[in-house]
Amino acid sequence: MRLTILFIFLPTLLFSQEVDSTKVYRSLEQALKNPQEVFHLDLKGQRLESIPAEVFQFSELKSLVLKRNRIEEIPGEIEKLQELEVLNLSGNRIAELPLALFGLKDLKELRLGKNDLLVIPSGVNQLQKLEIFDVWSNRLNILPPEFADLKKLTFIDLRINPINEEDQNYIRDLVPYVKVNMSLSCNCY
Repeated sequence: MRLTILFIFLPTLLFSQEVDSTKVYRSLEQALKNPQEVFHLDLKGQRLESIPAEVFQFSELKSLVLKRNRIEEIPGEIEKLQELEVLNLSGNRIAELPLALFGLKDLKELRLGKNDLLVIPSGVNQLQKLEIFDVWSNRLNILPPEFADLKKLTFIDLRINPINEEDQNYIRDLVPYVKVNMSLSCNCY
């Protein structure tokens, strides 16, 4: 009598640990325990004065929330986060954007509201997947012409920026396919 052995292949989930790509880490210490499994990091309101260098270890990071801190600059290492789709640095003290920021090719949402930005540098058109650009309550008075190249852009928030009426019209003409929120023209600063 011949014995036939059947092998049943169980899903690999039984043999390897499944990674929860929806988990939001709210502690840098916890996130550092499994850096390859960190997809969402929320360090809002922790009184950070800079972006912790450890953040740049999270090569799989999809969203990074650092709003309501005391961050004054975005280091060039930000470009290491090539999987990043959402970056929220609202409510900080950022006055300049590094060109390295524009190397984040998968970035879809950039929130920089309530900072001290005076200008958006040329190069923003490298963010070809950008859909949302939120810079409310800064010191901006114009956007660079490169914004016309951002074909996936759907929303810009420019409220509470000192943009005169002529420049508001220029911006609307620059991106006619985009919903743009702006405050009434004022001498805000």
